[in-house]
This record gives sequence, structure tokens and C-alpha cells, in this order.
Amino acid sequence: MSTKTIIPVDQERAFTPQELFFSTTDPKGIITFGNEVFTRISGHENSILIGAPHSIIRHPDMPRCVFQLLWLNLRQGITTVAYVKNLAANGHFYWVTAIITPIPNGYLSIRLKPTSPLLQIVGNLYKQLLQTETEIIARGETSAHAMAASRPQLDAALLSLGFPTYDAFMQHALLIEVAARNHLLPPSSHPTHDDALVNTEKSSTLQQHCEKLSVQVHQLYNSLASFLTLEKALDQQAALLQTFGTSLKFISLNAQIRTAALQTNGRTLQVVAQQMSRIAANITQTVSEVCHFMHEVTAILRAAAFHIAASELSTEMMRSFLRELHNADSPDSRHRVALLAHVVTQSVDSATRIARDAATRLLQLGARLEEFIKQIRTLEILHISGKIEAVSCTATGLDATLTAVFEEVRARTNTARTDLTTLMELAANARIKFPNNYLLATSLEALRAA
Repeated sequence: MSTKTIIPVDQERAFTPQELFFSTTDPKGIITFGNEVFTRISGHENSILIGAPHSIIRHPDMPRCVFQLLWLNLRQGITTVAYVKNLAANGHFYWVTAIITPIPNGYLSIRLKPTSPLLQIVGNLYKQLLQTETEIIARGETSAHAMAASRPQLDAALLSLGFPTYDAFMQHALLIEVAARNHLLPPSSHPTHDDALVNTEKSSTLQQHCEKLSVQVHQLYNSLASFLTLEKALDQQAALLQTFGTSLKFISLNAQIRTAALQTNGRTLQVVAQQMSRIAANITQTVSEVCHFMHEVTAILRAAAFHIAASELSTEMMRSFLRELHNADSPDSRHRVALLAHVVTQSVDSATRIARDAATRLLQLGARLEEFIKQIRTLEILHISGKIEAVSCTATGLDATLTAVFEEVRARTNTARTDLTTLMELAANARIKFPNNYLLATSLEALRAA
């Protein structure tokens, strides 16, 4: 291992979005392997990298709290995504989006070049966090004190961006970075059935299964769009439904107060207002239950999307590494392939399991929304009776504002019913194209046996 001090240079080390690379470490972060792309981009000789702490490529611009959070997650067995600014051997920097997964006796990190607009936001945030840490350490305080100050700053910044937790941020980050990368890649880079068929004639059995699995995972990834559309709609509608429930409660209360002041001629209106109040109370309870379920579904959709994107990345890394070994085999290649296969199978298993759970929840959501719409229609029918009576009461000189109250009920219930119907349609159309069970099982079993 080299002890040479590397002086950072404000110049980026170039590599293309098409290039993926990975490395493995032991539980303490000591590098045990890096593929050819990792070695080339780092600029270090392989003999220097192996056995060195991963901090050998750590750039001084990286805030400590990011690594603290990363290690906290990894030690809990959580696959973690982070933007990392690395330091090459010649002092140049290079940004990566890293997805790090616990493996037997250590960790495996797959990296891609970040190309989404989020990188600029993260870069600016890291500068702020680093400044906080640097100022605290300059006062003679410890790194622990510095991270204790910068970590809440990181959480607050993410919350201002719309991410309540780091997990929510990393799920979003991986999705947009994989999507941005796929958009930049030539169509020929994506696996197809034809590729898999051609490659079976000139590849190893393991490569054949990996090619077939890549095709299935890429189809799974391509069907994510409807999930993501629904996830955004659920977030928006949950807030609107809460507002609807609250407004309905006050409107019904207003109707009760106004009709209570009416004499005998308004008795029918009083009954209608009481019925409306009971239905509104039921709807308010339903709003709470449906919104809670919608939040659960949203969380599952995000988790499914995250694991599907991770599967897309890991299977492509596996394909790339197998091609790399085909050209330059190494003595411990079988062990490295097995570790990468472990990550691939774990990722694909999680993706398909959570996606199937999401599909089941969507059916349940559709049923709940349908029942909710029935409640709203009951209120719409009641509003008609109320409006007719209100018009009659107005004609006899009673409170003329009651007509406006029932008209407001009609407007709000109509909007809610329309929005819920749209949501039902989105839920019904949110379909994931699952891989063929037999082909998936065969491919995964072959990788597990690697």
C-alpha cells in the first residue's frame, strides 16, 4: 500500500455513463477486489488498491456525516445509495452514485456516473456540510462533534427538498440516476431476446443465464412507468382527500347549525342536515383509513421501484464483468463472480417479491376506492334532497344561504368522486410485467450456483 500524499486537483477524471464498476471490501472497509474499470478510473495500480482502506480514494471534499450515515445503514444490513466524490491517484476527482450491498464477509459497491440534475444539488449541499464540519474541527473540537452538527443539517436539507428521510432520498436518487443513464445509452446497450439468443452460441453457461436474466429484469424495469405515475398521484390525492374530509365536516356542521334555527317548515331540512352530518362523519373516517392505506401503498411502490432499479444495475454489472473476465481471466474470478451473483440474486429476489406485494396492494386499493366512491354518491343523492328543500324554504322566506351550503356539498363531492375515479383507473393500469417464473427461477438458480 502506498503512503504517498495525493494533492487534490480541481479537474474531473473522465469516464463514460456506459461504464459501470465495482469493488469489494472486508467488514472494515479494506479493499479485497476491484474490477478493471475501477482500477483504471482510480488511477492506482491493483497491487496498491488491494489491502488498502477504501479511504485511499476518499476526496477531502466529502463531508464526514455522509460516510457516518452510510456505515450506520450498512452495519444494519441495509443496501445503501450515496453520491460520493472520489479522489484519483493523480489528484483529479470523479463523482459516482454508489449502491453498496452487504455480502458475506464484507460489502460490494457498484458505481455509475451520475448524470441527473440532482448531482448539482448534492454537490452544493456537501459543500455546506463540509464547511460546518471544518469550522467545528478548526475550533479544536472532535470529528464526532462535527458530525453531530452536520448530520441534522443534512436531514433538514433533505426535508426541504421533499425527502422526510435519507432512505426516501436514496430511493429517488437511484431511480433518477438509472433513468438518466439509460436515456444516454445507445439502444444497443440494452439487453434484448435477440442478444440472449445470439450470445448462447458463443458464451459460457453462466453468461447465457445472465443474458437471459438481464432481458427479464430490463422488461421489469421498463414497466415501472405506471408505478411511478401512480405513486405521484397517490401522494397528491392523499393531501387533497384530507382537505376534502375536513371541509365536508365543517360544511355539514354549518348545515346543522343553520337548519336548527328553522321552524316547523324546515323540519325536513333538519333531518337532511342530520343525515348529511352522519354520512360526513363516516366519510371523514374513511378518508383517514384510505389515506393511511395510500401512504402504505406509496411506500411499497417506492421500495419496489428502488429494488427493480437496483436489479437493473446489478444484472448489467454482472454482464459487463463476465465479458471482462472472458478477455482477462484471473485466478480468483470464480469467487468474485459468486459475490456479484449473490448481489444480483438478492436484488432480483427482493424486486420481484416487493413488486408482487405492490400488485396485490393495488387490487386492495382499487376495492377501497370503489367503496369510498359509493359513500360519496350517497352524499350526492342526499344533497339533491337538501337542495330541493332549501329552495322551497327560500321561497317561503327562510334562510336563503342553505341553497349555497348544499351547492358547496355538490361541488366538493363531485370533485372528490372524479379524482378518486381517476385514481382507480391509474391503479388498475399500474401493471408490472413480471418475468417468466420458470425462466427467472432457472437463471437465478444458475447464478446462485456460480
